[in-house]
Amino acid sequence: MTVRETAQEIDVVAADWAARLDRGDLSPEEDQALEAWLSDDPRRIGAFARARAVSLSSERARALGPQFCPDDFLKPQVTEAPTHRYDPMSGRKIARKPDVDRRRFLWGGALAAGFGGLTLAGLGVPSYGKEYLTHLGEVKVIPMADGSVISMNTDSRIRVRYSQGQRLVHLERGEVLFEVAHDAARPFIVKALGTEVLAVGTSFTVRKLGDAGVQVLVREGLVKINRHNQDAVRVGASRRAIVQTTDAAEALPARVEAYPVERELAWREGRIAFEGETLRSAAAEFRRYSETRILIDDPVVANETITGLFQSNDPVGFARAVAASFGLQAEVSEKQVRLYRQAV
Repeated sequence: MTVRETAQEIDVVAADWAARLDRGDLSPEEDQALEAWLSDDPRRIGAFARARAVSLSSERARALGPQFCPDDFLKPQVTEAPTHRYDPMSGRKIARKPDVDRRRFLWGGALAAGFGGLTLAGLGVPSYGKEYLTHLGEVKVIPMADGSVISMNTDSRIRVRYSQGQRLVHLERGEVLFEVAHDAARPFIVKALGTEVLAVGTSFTVRKLGDAGVQVLVREGLVKINRHNQDAVRVGASRRAIVQTTDAAEALPARVEAYPVERELAWREGRIAFEGETLRSAAAEFRRYSETRILIDDPVVANETITGLFQSNDPVGFARAVAASFGLQAEVSEKQVRLYRQAV
């Protein structure tokens, strides 16, 4: 039986790879080894991004030195950059052009990643009121300067405000995975619809369910949920909490239950996982990722259940697979596909 690595073990290996990269270019064999390591477990990508963020931040601080001049620092300066840079997502070297002085940036903007719709963005310094968003079908990974990593699912918007006393994120819409770097002096707080989720060092998602509530899914560690100044509710790993917000008197999560975390996080790889959901629910889930609508007029067909793993940006492919499995017809037109059972 294969033993699953802990997050701490992954962090140790990621830090070692980051340190080796800092000492100079990797050999072709090391490049291949790193690429294989990153591709074997999605958690490793976030850990490596955190390690690189911490390493580059330290490097920048040392580079400033005692003669640091703020005025000069704010002026864009073109410097002679290395001929290659390192893509933290793929482990490959990429040709680099002369760029603005790297002292000002950790990641230098968004980088294309391994599959359609995923981007990697970065923060060079703690962000004060910085806003991030993803469009329909887009997934974005944001390595933070404190070592935390924020992964945003489709059609999401957050505002990030870091201070000396706390790390605060306002979730305005959508679904976001937070991999929080431990810092007891600065708690990590996510706010959504009057609900406050508090973590020190853990991994969890928060999903804003329209105006109806907030879902908190804990991947690792422990979070505390506060609502209307009531006693905090603790939620541990592999558990989900739903906080109902339609009634101000509802101060505690309506439900805390065990939940298959990794299946729920399939969106990080551009997929949707279903296990016994109705076709009606599946069609609604695909609406979060694509403008193409799946229409099901027949309630009998809509109540059929589906299990499987599907590409989130391919509702037509999903509909055709369903049609083949259930003996249905899939009628495709502009921005919609209709599933129906042909009359005998």
